[in-house]
Amino acid sequence: MPHIEIGLLAFACIFGGAVLGLAVGRILPESYTNEQTQKIVQTTMNTVALLSALVLGLLTASAKSNFDARNKSIEQFAANLRQLNREIKNVNPKIEGLEDQLRQYCAQKILLMWPPPNAKDRGMPGQDLRSLESIAQKIREFAPAGEAQRLLQASALQTVGELIRTRWALAVQEGSEIPRAFICVLLFWLTLLFINYGLFSHRNALVIGALFVCALSLASAIYLILDLNEPFGGIISLSPKPLQDTLAQMTG
Repeated sequence: MPHIEIGLLAFACIFGGAVLGLAVGRILPESYTNEQTQKIVQTTMNTVALLSALVLGLLTASAKSNFDARNKSIEQFAANLRQLNREIKNVNPKIEGLEDQLRQYCAQKILLMWPPPNAKDRGMPGQDLRSLESIAQKIREFAPAGEAQRLLQASALQTVGELIRTRWALAVQEGSEIPRAFICVLLFWLTLLFINYGLFSHRNALVIGALFVCALSLASAIYLILDLNEPFGGIISLSPKPLQDTLAQMTG
């Protein structure tokens, strides 16, 4: 389900719980709304509120941590591409058009990670990995003329290895998701809280407005958590600028 739909569903459940509480509160007997009953219900709901806050904070921290890790991986990937391009030039700039192949790979990676809107073809699965392995193979086949070129060749192969490891790390991170059970349980708790708020609230426009704004804020937080966890699309997305700058440097 798209994140915006989950966010709307969260708002409908949370605010719907408040409306349900307001409606049920009108027909409850007076013995259910006395001060002692309210105190006991509020005490139990404070526990639910505390759990909700802890889970919401945990999910936010986890999503932000994953987002930052992917951003760091992309920056490291771009830095390694620049280093590899420099090493290729120092080893031998005429290794069967290897520089052109590296530039094509960088452009391919940008299109793969940030495809244009409505793009249907994102390339064959693993195509970028095969391109990296082809670059590594050409570097291995090069016969160095001296010790200096041999050391540069070894360094270039090490950089390609780091690129492949970073590529796999990004692939694994892309497949990680926040367990839906966390979201469902959190949504259940928040709905219970707002039913409780509605039960013992005065029924006027200000109360309804406050409940509406609070429900909207919580639903927005759930949406942003899900959006952060998939940072290659949506409102909060990783920037392709590190790789674009690398490509521009290779082309220039």
